[in-house]
Amino acid sequence: EYFKDNFRIFIGTEPVIFDPPLLVISPIEFSPTHPANIKGVLAPLLRNPCRNLYVEVIDFSLNAESFPNFIETVEQSIRNPAGWCYKKLKEKQNHFGKSRVEASYLCIALDQLENDKPICPCLIKIWPPGHHSPVHNHGDAYGIIRVLHGKILIKFFPFLSVNLRQDSLMEQLFVENQVTWMIPKLNQTYQMKNLDMDVSCCITIHCYQHKTDDAIFCERFDFITNDGHRIEHYDCLPDTNYLTFKNMMLMESKGESTA
Repeated sequence: EYFKDNFRIFIGTEPVIFDPPLLVISPIEFSPTHPANIKGVLAPLLRNPCRNLYVEVIDFSLNAESFPNFIETVEQSIRNPAGWCYKKLKEKQNHFGKSRVEASYLCIALDQLENDKPICPCLIKIWPPGHHSPVHNHGDAYGIIRVLHGKILIKFFPFLSVNLRQDSLMEQLFVENQVTWMIPKLNQTYQMKNLDMDVSCCITIHCYQHKTDDAIFCERFDFITNDGHRIEHYDCLPDTNYLTFKNMMLMESKGESTA
């Protein structure tokens, strides 16, 4: 019984000669001095569907000439008690169990761009300073996560269990434009946190596909509740969609109410 909760053995099809890198590196950034991909895995070498998911998120940008102060407005909305972001974060403080405001983040659905150009469904997540996700596990999902703004610490765990002391075996600070990845049985259990020392919010983009589903989906995972006593399941319900969110931020930047 003791060993059942403390060990997991997975049998793969490829030899393991070193820990798989966490970073995904574009061909432009890839250095020939790292032929074994010690620093990062070359994007074209990702296994599908991860390779396709990478293509979906790599060119997306928050910057637009029509709204150059978008990120600054988001920051103000987080700090202002009358702001949409501030109020939504307060609403979500018991989202993962016992009420804890720092255990909340904003989740924005991205399925269409301003020019009506469609995009495969992705999620944009906004992390105020000190805010974090629960420790959670995506099961058998393929996924790509890219930092659009700021920095985010990701702690990786061997598996999800309330009986296991949740010491991270591996963690890394990801900065703007860096990308990480997951495949079934690899990088599935983790926690994301915008460190307290960072005065700026962090914004990330996520794209997932389930192993047993050909369609790209938003997000679902099992997580450890805020009190650390239970594992529960979560099906993502975004707070709003990207175009609506951007319009609300534009209204706030002009001093208009979004209520």
